Amino acid sequence: MNFKVVERKSFTVFGVSTEVNPNKQDNSIGELWSQCFTDGTSERMTEVAGFASGKGEFGSVCYDYNPHTQGFRYMITAVKGEKDVPDDFEELVLPEQVWGVFYDVYEDHEDIHIIWEQLFDYLENTEYSCIDGPQLEQYYPVEQGTLCEVWIPIKKK
Repeated sequence: MNFKVVERKSFTVFGVSTEVNPNKQDNSIGELWSQCFTDGTSERMTEVAGFASGKGEFGSVCYDYNPHTQGFRYMITAVKGEKDVPDDFEELVLPEQVWGVFYDVYEDHEDIHIIWEQLFDYLENTEYSCIDGPQLEQYYPVEQGTLCEVWIPIKKK
């Protein structure tokens, strides 16, 4: 796993989302991804974002965390480009932020859980700490498989 610090200006993502309640045994995230790739949503997102066909750089964002229920919103995303986003997609503006970006290449994007299992321990040994805010995942097709990134809002300790 690799780590870098990125200062990024505000940007907008769009996509489809679901409410996630980790206290329940549900598969809402998996069902959302499945639906996205079977009902034409991914093709429409590819077109709106301006991706080359079959080369989508999809991601996801976890936001609106509720500490009482431990629930949050999970959105499958693409970065908004110059095209207008149709009304049936949601848009989310992400603030200017310093991000800790953890990344590695895996055979499959589902292996991103390996980064999640290691990143908080890794962060403890740096000069940064995690702060509240949206948490992002990005997936990029590369020759060796998928470049997976996890973006966490951070600040200096």
